[in-house]
Amino acid sequence: MAQLVIAEGPILTQILGATYEIWHEGLSRAAYGRLFAAQTATAWGRGRLRLLALVDRDELLASAKLYSFEATLDARPIRVAGIGATRIRISLIRSRGGRRCRSPGSSRAPAP
Repeated sequence: MAQLVIAEGPILTQILGATYEIWHEGLSRAAYGRLFAAQTATAWGRGRLRLLALVDRDELLASAKLYSFEATLDARPIRVAGIGATRIRISLIRSRGGRRCRSPGSSRAPAP
């Protein structure tokens, strides 16, 4: 059964390796990893940026960045979340029909 987890350790390394070619913006692979570490080490990043992974045992199925912050709506404080930098393996969609990754409401994001 697939689980949504905060990416750490080997899973984080695997995601950064897979997304490097798309989002490196001229950085070396090592610098790309250091940039993500630096972003999440800031006061802003510690409370507002998470890299999520959808995993089945040790297999990485998909990943996404979760940005969360406080806002005000109708004079009431609310928590807002945005999802970006999503990535899913195309081979997974083809080989498994993608159904495992499309069950609405089956998972909630881990608490920061």
